[in-house]
Amino acid sequence: MAERPEHEDWRDEDEPDDGPFEIEPPHDEPDGSEYGLGPVASAGGAGSRPPVATAVAGDDDDDGPDLPDPSLWMIQPGWPRELPALYAGLALGAVAMVIAGVNAERAVFVTALLTLLVTWMAAALGVVSLHLTGWLTVRTFNEPMRGATRMLVISSLFVLLTVCRWPVPGRIVDYLIAILAYGASLVVLFRLPRYETLVLGSIHLGLWLVMQMIFVMVRHTAPVV
Repeated sequence: MAERPEHEDWRDEDEPDDGPFEIEPPHDEPDGSEYGLGPVASAGGAGSRPPVATAVAGDDDDDGPDLPDPSLWMIQPGWPRELPALYAGLALGAVAMVIAGVNAERAVFVTALLTLLVTWMAAALGVVSLHLTGWLTVRTFNEPMRGATRMLVISSLFVLLTVCRWPVPGRIVDYLIAILAYGASLVVLFRLPRYETLVLGSIHLGLWLVMQMIFVMVRHTAPVV
């Protein structure tokens, strides 16, 4: 058997000299682009990333919370905002307190404090009326703070007009003027449709009448000091 010489090159003639395991990258593409390692040219320029799919609002596959329809909001955006409405309500309440104390024949200080208490309680009943109106209608009570400040303005104006002494006989005229001003301010500040405005005003005035009846009963049943 013939032995192979020690220094004889036993590789095939068609095999490249660099070895069988070296692979050269293709010359018509950037280095590493075939394997996702290098920059990829796109329509946005060299080195830009491929576009990422984003969720579309209103997609059926979105499991996020459904936001209420803005057309069904109870509190409409815009004027008046929280701070201006709060300042206006406090100013009207202070004027009502002063007028009630001036018109009082006795217990001036107590009458002024009771007027201020009635004003704040009427505003609180207005917030309750907003919640009840939202339950009875399709409206959503979306901004409680703005709704409370607007109710403070309406309640302060209403109480202010009830404590005024108009130059007409009978207290019924004072309350009629106050109710008309209440309805106008309710329409202007809340800007709701007719049905929701009637429901809100009826609930608020009804709760206010119940509060007045409770005050009258307490006044007549309280012992005279």
